[in-house]
Amino acid sequence: MALDVLQTGTVPEYHVMEGGIITVNTETAAALGIDPAVYADLGGTLKEVVTAAE
Repeated sequence: MALDVLQTGTVPEYHVMEGGIITVNTETAAALGIDPAVYADLGGTLKEVVTAAE
């Protein structure tokens, strides 16, 4: 993908890669009113994470 951007000068709005892992912070998604499941079709695996406590 980086090579395509360098060669064409065009940065795509988003890119779907085969077998990719989508990581979604569930706290951020909830704050934005987004169901993390909407990202499931964008990659091979959906990994949900939460913000680590300090």
